[in-house]
Amino acid sequence: MSNVRRRRPTSVGMASLFAVLVVLCLVVFTVLSRITASSELALTQKAADSITAYYEAEYRATQRIVTVTEDGEFTEDIDEHRELSVKYEIVEGKTIITEWAIIRKGTGETTNQGFGDIPIF
Repeated sequence: MSNVRRRRPTSVGMASLFAVLVVLCLVVFTVLSRITASSELALTQKAADSITAYYEAEYRATQRIVTVTEDGEFTEDIDEHRELSVKYEIVEGKTIITEWAIIRKGTGETTNQGFGDIPIF
């Protein structure tokens, strides 16, 4: 047995262990950020679609009000869950909106009450 040394197995040092932990944390945070961004994009698109549908229904309602000749009310569909309820009166040749509300279909629950005796035309 001459001068032969036994090699010790290479051990993982604290620096290597710390580097692996940092990389693992970065991967986890990257995945969480991606999931959050996807969720926020979907929510933003849903909100944009909802607002667009409301303004389209509002436009149709105002076009309909222009042509009325006597007191009344009507509803205009916004989407499959909501409708716009409009009540109006004609006083001295002017159309006055007495109610402009968003109503949930099927429940009749008002989600937004507005205006009230505002002369439009």
